[in-house]
Amino acid sequence: MAPCDRLYQGANDVGEMARRYFRILLVNLMLSRFFRREGLRTNGDGFS
Repeated sequence: MAPCDRLYQGANDVGEMARRYFRILLVNLMLSRFFRREGLRTNGDGFS
């Protein structure tokens, strides 16, 4: 019973890390898209 609980806890931790990483990735994607659009408008560089 203990290994099953440990495995379940590990799966929960992995799921939480995946959700957190996905949220950070999504925020970075939106910010980079916004800054790229603003950069194209201001100096034509696009922050690339």
